[in-house]
Amino acid sequence: MIKKMKKTTLGGSRWVAPSALYAFGALALGGGAILARVAFGPRAAILLGAVGALAALWVAQRATLYPRVYLGRPMAFLGLLLSLVSVNESLGAVGYNVLWRRSFQVNGVFAVYTDPTAGWRVEHPTRWVTVNELADQSITLSFKPSMLSQSMIFSVTRKPGDGKTDVRDWADRFLFRLPKSDRTLILERRPFRYPDGRDAFELIYEDPLQTLPLRHRIVFVNQGNELFMLSVAATPGHLDRLGEEAERFLLSLRAPSAIS
Repeated sequence: MIKKMKKTTLGGSRWVAPSALYAFGALALGGGAILARVAFGPRAAILLGAVGALAALWVAQRATLYPRVYLGRPMAFLGLLLSLVSVNESLGAVGYNVLWRRSFQVNGVFAVYTDPTAGWRVEHPTRWVTVNELADQSITLSFKPSMLSQSMIFSVTRKPGDGKTDVRDWADRFLFRLPKSDRTLILERRPFRYPDGRDAFELIYEDPLQTLPLRHRIVFVNQGNELFMLSVAATPGHLDRLGEEAERFLLSLRAPSAIS
């Protein structure tokens, strides 16, 4: 007598061993999305979080249909929660960054300013306005967003020099004369080689007691018989977001002979 074969559907099959491995994988993807947000940024977290959410939904659906085979449904739901939190927070960060860059007219495109008299040049965000300021023995040229001007400024200051004084000495003199409080923070002082081979010196400082606390990055460079001070000033959070633009501006000074 031929015995009837047992049903082999996945829900009650004797050939499929119960396992929580799929649920654990969904949880791992959710946790990985959280870690990716910290290590690699919001875009990586969005990608991994989306994959994790889809995987968790699939595991939860299979666990509902075949609870004896796909174990660990609570684990899958936890992975889904982590993935959704990661995606939601990362989308907010990306969206905020886009709106922030649009508000401050920063789009990655740079224009070249060439001094009409001396011929030196610098690069600046193309949509920013230019303002000239005269002071005793110095001329400052500022670039800033046309609508939000006080919390973000790039500037070039020229003052007479002798072409021989070391840029470190100029930085020390500037720091000595700088109006500051006992809480002024000198965050960095370092010599470095400018892209065209000249000696340069960078000073980074901030004073939290100012009405609008700004962080200042200043690069000192000798050019002929003049000292050039290229400065970026912004709130610390804004300066972090402006890292690429600030670096490009601070290293963009070129002498007339370097202009093709």
